[in-house]
Amino acid sequence: MKNTIFFINSLGQGGIENYLLRFLTFKKQSFNHVYIYVKSGRNGILHDQFLNIGNVTVIINKIGYASIFDFCRIFKFLQKHRNYSLCDFSGNMAGPIVALASIAGIANRITFYRNASRRYSPSLVRNFYDRLAKGLVQRYASAILFNSKSGREYYFPNFYSNEQRYRIVYNGLDYKQFNCSIKSLRSELKIPADAFVVGHLGRYDASKNHDTIFKVARALACNNKKIYFLLCGSGVKAASERIFTNSAFSDKVLILENHSPAIEFFNTINCFYFPSVTEGNPNALIEAMACGKPIVASNIKPIRECIPQSYYDFLIDPYDYEKAEEMITKIYKEGYKAEPSLIIEMYDCNIWFNIFYDIL
Repeated sequence: MKNTIFFINSLGQGGIENYLLRFLTFKKQSFNHVYIYVKSGRNGILHDQFLNIGNVTVIINKIGYASIFDFCRIFKFLQKHRNYSLCDFSGNMAGPIVALASIAGIANRITFYRNASRRYSPSLVRNFYDRLAKGLVQRYASAILFNSKSGREYYFPNFYSNEQRYRIVYNGLDYKQFNCSIKSLRSELKIPADAFVVGHLGRYDASKNHDTIFKVARALACNNKKIYFLLCGSGVKAASERIFTNSAFSDKVLILENHSPAIEFFNTINCFYFPSVTEGNPNALIEAMACGKPIVASNIKPIRECIPQSYYDFLIDPYDYEKAEEMITKIYKEGYKAEPSLIIEMYDCNIWFNIFYDIL
C-alpha cells in the first residue's frame, strides 16, 4: 500500500487530469492515502470525482514559480510527508518541487512529461527558467517518465539508453470501466438518427488547432445536409461564438463545454477528427479508436507512434483543411471498418497502470 503526493496544474477535464483520475480509480485499493496538490490554485469539474475515490485529499494552493513564500510552504508540507512518494506531472516545471522533495527527505521523486513539446511562448526569462528547472529535474528526480518516445527525444535528445531513470509509460485504458454506457446524446441534442456526426474532444488550446477544426466544420456543415459536428471541451464554445452563432448552419455545429462520461460523446459520433499540432499520448484519440470510430488525425510523430499502422492512411497535415474535408467525406460515403481490439490491447490498463504504480 503506497502513500503518494501528485502535483497537477488543474482539476479540469484535461489529458493529465483524466489520466490521473482513471489511474487512481483503477488502483485505489493499492493506495493507503493520496494527496493531489493543485498548483494553479483553481478548482475544477473533476474535484468531486477525485474525492469520490475515497482515500484522496485534494489541496488547492497556487504555487508561484518565483514565490519564496510558496516554496517555503511546500517544503514544510513535504517534510511532514517524507514517507510519501511524489509525482509531478509538470515536465520541466517540476524541477523546483522535486528539488525541495529531495532536500525534505522524500526518496521517490518522479517527474512525468505528458507533452511532446513545450507549450509556452518563448522569451528570455521563460527560456532561462525552463533551462534552470530542467536542470533540477535531471539532478533531483529519481525517475523521469514520458508518455511517448517523441517526448523523451524532444526534452532529452542525448539521454543515455542505459539510464534507467528515463522511461516510457504509455496511457492505460480500462475499457470495461470506460465503456460504461450505451447512451447517446443524439436525442438530447436533437441530432437526426441518420446524421453523420464528426466529433472532436479537447479543451480550447493552440495545440488542438481549433481554427482548422472550425474551417472544416463550417465547410462540411454548409455543403452536406447530413453531416453534423459535435465539439466538446472547455473554452471551445466561447472561442467559436463569432463563427457559428446565428449562422445558417449553427444548428449543425453543436458545442458542449464539458461532458461526462466521455463514452456518451463517442456513442454519438460516427467519425473523430483530431488535427492537433502537438501531443503526447492523446487519451481522446485512443478512446475514439477503442470505441471503433474511424479517425482523421494529424500526421505528427507522437500520433504515428501511438496508433496501429492500419490507421496511417488517415493521417494528414494538421493544417490541411481541404484534405480533412476530403477524408471525412470519403469516410461518410464509403465507411471504414475500424479495429478497436488493437488499441484496447496496446493500452491495456493492467499493463500500463501497473507499470506506473510500480515506479511510484
